[in-house]
Amino acid sequence: MKRILILMVLIIVSIDLFGQQIPQFSQYIWNSYLINPAIAGADNFIEAKVGYRNQWVGLEGAPQTYYLTIQGQKGKKLINREDLDVVNRRRNRGFKKPLNAVDKALGYTGRKYPTAPASFKLKGHHGFGGQIMHDRIGPFSTLGVYGSYAYHIPLARETYMSLGTFLGIKQYRIDIDKITLVQDNDPAIGRSGNLTSIAPDAMVGLMVYAPKYYIGISMDQMFNSKLKFQNTTAYAVTGTGNLSPHYFLMGGYRVNLSEELAVVPSAIVRYNHGAPPSVDLTAKFNYKDLIWAGASMRAKDAVIVLFGFSYRNMLDIGYSYDMTTSRIRQFSRGTHEIVLSYRMVNKPTTGCKPSYVW
Repeated sequence: MKRILILMVLIIVSIDLFGQQIPQFSQYIWNSYLINPAIAGADNFIEAKVGYRNQWVGLEGAPQTYYLTIQGQKGKKLINREDLDVVNRRRNRGFKKPLNAVDKALGYTGRKYPTAPASFKLKGHHGFGGQIMHDRIGPFSTLGVYGSYAYHIPLARETYMSLGTFLGIKQYRIDIDKITLVQDNDPAIGRSGNLTSIAPDAMVGLMVYAPKYYIGISMDQMFNSKLKFQNTTAYAVTGTGNLSPHYFLMGGYRVNLSEELAVVPSAIVRYNHGAPPSVDLTAKFNYKDLIWAGASMRAKDAVIVLFGFSYRNMLDIGYSYDMTTSRIRQFSRGTHEIVLSYRMVNKPTTGCKPSYVW
C-alpha cells in the first residue's frame, strides 16, 4: 500500500505537468547554459547569473524555480584582441559608421590590430562552471548541485564546436505536512516529516557556434536514476520512481537589419518519453546590443513577451511574461521569469562583449 501510494502521486504529477521533472524556461536563450553545458566558456569572460521563475501565478502549489550559475573559459587565445569590444568586431565586418555618444560612453575604440600574425594558430580551449537549482511544485521540491566542463574545438577562425557535461546530485523531497489526507494520520504516509531521495545526475551537450549562429543538442537526466523515498520521521515509508531522460534541440541565427538593429530568430524543442514535444519559436530584436525585446510562441501552451537591457556590457537584466493559452488559464494569471547576469573579465587588459546571438 505504501509503495502504491507514492507511485500514484508521482504518476499524477507527471501527467498533470507533462512530465515536468525539469523546470521549463521561457528565456531559454539567456538560460542556455542550464539547457546545454557545452556553452560554458564560449565567450571571453566569467559570467554569473541568478534567475527566478514563478509559473502559473494564482494557482496553489504552482512551480517556482530559483537558480545560480557561474561559468567561464580558460586557455583561449585571442585573435587580434577580437573580444576587446563590440565595435571592433562590427568594423571588421564592414560597419563604417563613426562612433556615437553611446559608443564613446562605453569606451569603444577603433581597431588596433587589422590582421593576425602569420604564425597565429587556432587552438582549443576549456570551459568550466557550476549551478545550484531549487524547484518546488506543491509538496514536491528538488535541489540540484552540479559542476560542468566543456572543451571547445575551432572548426574555422570564428566557428567552434564544443562538447560539455554536467555532473552532480539531485535531492527530491515530498513534504507530508503539505498533503491533505481524507483520513488524518493515515499510516500509509505517516503523521509528518518528509519523504526524501538522493540520486546522481548528469547532462551532456554538443554545440556548434559562430558570431552569427548556434545550434545545440543535449540530454538531461541521462543516468535514468531510480529514486527511493524514505520517511525522515517515525514511519519507514518508501516508494520508487525514475529520473526520465529529457532531450533538447535548440538553435538561432542573427540577422543584421542595420548597423544598430539585429533580429535573432530561434527555436527550442523539448522532449521526454511519454509526453508530447514542447516547441518554442522566438524572435528577439537587439538594438546596439544594449536593449532587446521579443516574443515567443509555445504550441498549445503560451504566448510570451520578453525584454531586457545591458549596462556597460557587464550587467544584464532580462524579464519575460507567459500569457497562458491552455485550459489552465482559467486558474492562472500567467508566468513571470527574471534573470540577472554579471560578467567579469578574465584579464584586466581584456574587455567584455555582449553575446552576439544568445
